[in-house]
Amino acid sequence: MKKAKKIEVLLPYKPPYRWEDLLRFFRLRQIKGVEYVDENVYRRSVRLREAGRWHYGAFEVRHVSDENALSLSLDPAHEALLPQIKAIAIRQFDLALDPDVVSKTLKHLRAVERSLYVRGIRLPGTSDAFEMSVRAVLGQQITVSREKALLERVVECFGQVVDLGDPHVTHVFPTPSDFLADDVAEKLGAMGIIRTRASAIIELARRFLADDRFIAPEIPIDEAEVRLLSIRGIGPWTTDYILMRTLGTTDVFLATDAGIKKALASLSIDDPDIWAKRFSPWRSYVTLSLWHYL
Repeated sequence: MKKAKKIEVLLPYKPPYRWEDLLRFFRLRQIKGVEYVDENVYRRSVRLREAGRWHYGAFEVRHVSDENALSLSLDPAHEALLPQIKAIAIRQFDLALDPDVVSKTLKHLRAVERSLYVRGIRLPGTSDAFEMSVRAVLGQQITVSREKALLERVVECFGQVVDLGDPHVTHVFPTPSDFLADDVAEKLGAMGIIRTRASAIIELARRFLADDRFIAPEIPIDEAEVRLLSIRGIGPWTTDYILMRTLGTTDVFLATDAGIKKALASLSIDDPDIWAKRFSPWRSYVTLSLWHYL
């Protein structure tokens, strides 16, 4: 039987658009089975609510440079999820940004180091707030490669195997309810996840299970910050990182991040917070520029 042609839509952006940088960011952090990053492709599984039910699906994003757009495609069986997936892709790939507006402020980074700011950088978002919150907790004070390894163990242990017709996308990230069995803390500990982080993940799961919009784009940033900081084991760095990646908060400067500290030291910047204030309300892009600079 002939396979049904995928649904495809173009999602435009205002150039320039640093697709390669964005794809590199996702490639370094991809979770095997949940995501797949190739030379010009990003694919992943999603779990979305439609008509009162949870549905599993997958989407693919490619760069179409001559159209100044990203091509979003998905299986016709998941057509009902298209509006939600379009909204996810627009946020995850920062497609609504006007780079000219950001450049008016961030071009002054070049006075510090000529290569520090490149027009067209985009803030990498996420497809799922709960997943990103778990990622942020696991990423505290460890390397990206170590975080990735832990996440893959978590998916292998708690995630659900799905058949989405893609050999590279075989699992969905665990749901909040998957982290609420009696033996979850023990299993997380066996993976090398310390008790405070395991407890924070379990509490996040409780909050998201009680309200699947616990952290969502429509939640005011101040309220989202209070919600996250109320969880033991989630501090200012983790909160800011979640807000930046999940809500697309544009004015986050991660001054205490190990990578940011390293970059700032090499640039001989002595008072990072005061220095960064001049770039408000676009400090998240300063954070991203410093990561790229390393």
